[in-house]
Amino acid sequence: MSFPLFGAVLQCKKGAELTAAANNKFSLALYHTLDNADNLVASPFSLHAALALTYVGARGTTAQQIAKGLHLPQDKGTVKAGYRQTLGVLRGSTLLEVATRLYLQTGAPVLKEFRKAARKAFLADTKELDFARNTEKARRIINNWVQKRTHSKISNMIAPGILNPLTRLVLINAVYFKAQWLQPFNSDDTKTEPFHVNSTDQVEVPMMHIKSYFNFKNAEDLGAKILELPYEGETASMFILLPNELDGLASLESSLSARDMNSILQDMQAEELNVSLPRFKVESSLDLQSTLENLGMKDMFNIEAADFSGITGSKDIYVSHVLQKAFIEVTELGTEAGASSAVVAEARSWRPPPLEYVADHPFVFLIWEKRLNTTLFMGRFSGPQ
Repeated sequence: MSFPLFGAVLQCKKGAELTAAANNKFSLALYHTLDNADNLVASPFSLHAALALTYVGARGTTAQQIAKGLHLPQDKGTVKAGYRQTLGVLRGSTLLEVATRLYLQTGAPVLKEFRKAARKAFLADTKELDFARNTEKARRIINNWVQKRTHSKISNMIAPGILNPLTRLVLINAVYFKAQWLQPFNSDDTKTEPFHVNSTDQVEVPMMHIKSYFNFKNAEDLGAKILELPYEGETASMFILLPNELDGLASLESSLSARDMNSILQDMQAEELNVSLPRFKVESSLDLQSTLENLGMKDMFNIEAADFSGITGSKDIYVSHVLQKAFIEVTELGTEAGASSAVVAEARSWRPPPLEYVADHPFVFLIWEKRLNTTLFMGRFSGPQ
């Protein structure tokens, strides 16, 4: 007796787990390959999804390099099944919006099989534009779509000069995340306080404060303390990885490179904490060609070597640019909108004072999707720019 439907469900579940694990490995590799700017934010998930779709259409050595760089299996059916389930889960999220679109040169011969894979596995729609005769109009249309899908947070995604009359395909992936803390900070408690950009210099930042129970971990092997700040709905959390030393960021980042992020975030324990966290905003504009080449994905950018015959049926296209703009803004997140009071009676007993978690020096942050156990955003805050 056979159970084809059950088998398909198992394949899909396996695929989603592989997708999450691959994205986590890619996230750390990407983070360590990017320029060592003071502040940084990137969405590894957004980039991984866009490149995974190009992988579906890649062949030969080009496909092998992309699969290795993205930590994806050679079986493209597993990749498609994984992303179909992963994006299906995220599509129902009230916190996160993910959108993918392929812009094709009008009349470009794109294989039906690739269009079908894009639509079914990556929830990507397609639109034809005339890059050859009206490059600037095409650029405006793409930028307007990105701006709309990110609620006006990402503008001018594609700068002048990126597109040209030889452009045949632009693959865009937009990720928008907005959530309120499960336990919001009270803006009345926010005060201007010092932030140590290194062991000798400091600047003033608006520091938010809250006293409550949060998941916490003293990761001695990383030389850092880890704090989980859950969002409403508890399907996603921000994790703060705070070095023990004022100048400990570089050492922490080096230690992360050899670790599995999923294991780092395990074994957190609820502790009563006095949390001090800066209110901050970080924006990054990334041109990722050299970064991806350093991760082994070279042929896709080579006009002679690129093989995307799974997209067009011939070796007539290559990747000229991979771009990402990302932003993150951490605030009290709507604490003025409501308040809660509670009177709790309990037996008199001694308990230790709350631990202090003071993020007053450079730290790593990430937004983690808890149902999928994967990284959505990752970056560092080193002080106001």
